[in-house]
Amino acid sequence: CSFNKLHDNTALRVSYQGNVRMYSDIKCNRWYFKFNGNECSGPLPIDSVLYSDWAEKISNLHRNHFFQGYCENLARGTVSVELWVGKCPYHSLGDAYTGWNSVSRIMIEEVPPCR
Repeated sequence: CSFNKLHDNTALRVSYQGNVRMYSDIKCNRWYFKFNGNECSGPLPIDSVLYSDWAEKISNLHRNHFFQGYCENLARGTVSVELWVGKCPYHSLGDAYTGWNSVSRIMIEEVPPCR
């Protein structure tokens, strides 16, 4: 998504709501946002993880998923906001799906900085 940020001293509040799935066992996937190609560093990354451990079986659960957070220290102007999926630290990458057979939403809002 491209977002036109109007002020230097504001934060972006972003959220994801939609279906996620991880088809694997003893794996972990991480969904996270990037801003202009980088993860948020102020105040923290905006992410969510899904881990599966099904005692030697393969999980195939589709579930609604929601996460949100704030990103500060972004200059005004056009900000590229992207949803990424990757591996969790210290775990193997599972077979992840995002938005299977349902509507997914990324919401972006410019708000006063968190304090």
